[in-house]
Amino acid sequence: AFWWMNWVGFAKFRLAEFADAATWFRRAIENNRNYSWPHFGLAGALVQMGDVEAAKAAVQHAIALDPNINLSRLRAKLVAINPIHDEKSERLLNSLLSAGMPEA
Repeated sequence: AFWWMNWVGFAKFRLAEFADAATWFRRAIENNRNYSWPHFGLAGALVQMGDVEAAKAAVQHAIALDPNINLSRLRAKLVAINPIHDEKSERLLNSLLSAGMPEA
């Protein structure tokens, strides 16, 4: 269920429904706290909603779960999932950068 909730969160993020996205990411995290992607999604949604401090905490938790991740690697993973790299993907990446995710 957490996997499905995670993808609903990313769909809501792409639709710029950030509060709904955050809700779905939190549900995914409640169902599996050991998976980094909903933490990254939550961080992105929180930045878009103006809560940068909470977003920084979410990014740090995600990095603790996936210590080898950085913005460059995440960008590559996003391109593998969706080869059409667009402004919506950049919005997520820029949000994560604002939340303190390392670039490389």
